[in-house]
Amino acid sequence: MINRAEIDGKFIKNEAEFYKRLAEQIDFGVGYGYNLYAFRDRLECDLERPVEIVWKNHDISKILMGKDYEIIIKVMSDIQEDDKLFYPEGKRFVYLLE
Repeated sequence: MINRAEIDGKFIKNEAEFYKRLAEQIDFGVGYGYNLYAFRDRLECDLERPVEIVWKNHDISKILMGKDYEIIIKVMSDIQEDDKLFYPEGKRFVYLLE
């Protein structure tokens, strides 16, 4: 089973909304902190692979979120690259910007 979330940038105007929308679709577990550190920790260590996040209309969020958007993308990019070292293809974290 894949942990998958599809979020729409039309509805993600700030960092808090990003974490809230993801948690509605992916079970981050009890005590999830709805912040960058909790997101990174759960994504890196706790979620069973594969994990896929599809961010539709991400360009809208990019404009509205500014630096927070860039930080989230950096975290996801780093984890995606790290997963290439530890997991076979098809069993990794991937994110797609549409």
